[in-house]
Amino acid sequence: MSDHHHHSDEPSAWVTRWAEYIPAGGRVLDVACGSGRHARWLAARGHTVEAVDRDASLLASLAATPGIATRCADLEGGPWPYAGQSFAGIVVVLTMAALAAATALAAIAVLTMPVIVKTVASRHFPQLAARRGGTVAGSLRNALSALLAFAALWLATLPLLLIPPVYVAASLLLNAWLSQRMFRYDALAEHASAPEIDAVLRENRKRLFGLGLTLAPLSLIPIVNILVLPIYAGIAYTELCLSELAALRARKAPISA
Repeated sequence: MSDHHHHSDEPSAWVTRWAEYIPAGGRVLDVACGSGRHARWLAARGHTVEAVDRDASLLASLAATPGIATRCADLEGGPWPYAGQSFAGIVVVLTMAALAAATALAAIAVLTMPVIVKTVASRHFPQLAARRGGTVAGSLRNALSALLAFAALWLATLPLLLIPPVYVAASLLLNAWLSQRMFRYDALAEHASAPEIDAVLRENRKRLFGLGLTLAPLSLIPIVNILVLPIYAGIAYTELCLSELAALRARKAPISA
C-alpha cells in the first residue's frame, strides 16, 4: 500500500493542484503516506493530518512533526480504523497500479490481440471466414476511449476507500467493465463484419460482462494484474466472441457487410 518509490520530497502536482479545495485548517487523511511528503506539505499549510501507512519505519520520520498524527495500519487487509470519524480531505497517491493494469490491458488489446485472435481462430475456429469489419483505427479509438472512461470512473471511486468493502466491490465491477470494453472489439475485428460486431455485442452483453467479472479478482493481485491478466483475458474474450460469432452465423443467413 505504501509508495516506497518517491524520488523527491516535493508533493505531487496533482495534490498541490487540488489541495486548495480542502477547507482551511481541515483534518486530512493521507492514505499510504509513505515517507510523508504530502503529510508534511499539508501540515505546513495549517491542516491537521492523519498519516497512515502499513510500514512503521516510514512513519517514524513523521512522529515528531507538528500537526501530523501517525497510524500504522493495513487498510487493505485489516479492519478500518476510522469508523465514525470524518475528514475534510483525503489524499490517495498510489503507485497507480490500477491505471498501470488498465494501460497493460490497452497495450495487449492493440498490439497483441491480432496474434491471439489468429492463434485461437486457427486452432478452434478454422472454418470461420474473416470479414474484417474492424480496423486498426477502430481498435485505437476503442482502447483510448476505454482508458479515458476507466480513469474517470477510477478517480470517482477513490472516496469509497473510506468504506473498504464497498471500494473492493466497486473496483471489481470497474475492472469487469474495462476487460469486456477493451477486448470485445479486437476479438471480433478480423472475422466479423461491422453489422456482425454490433449483433454479437448486443446479444451477449451479460455474458461479456460476466466473463469480465470472473476475471476481475485477478486485477487485485499485484504483478498478475499487469503480466498475466491481459493475456489471459485476451484469450478468454477471443474464445467467447468467436464462438458467439460462429453461433450467430449458424442461426441465420450471414449479415451483409
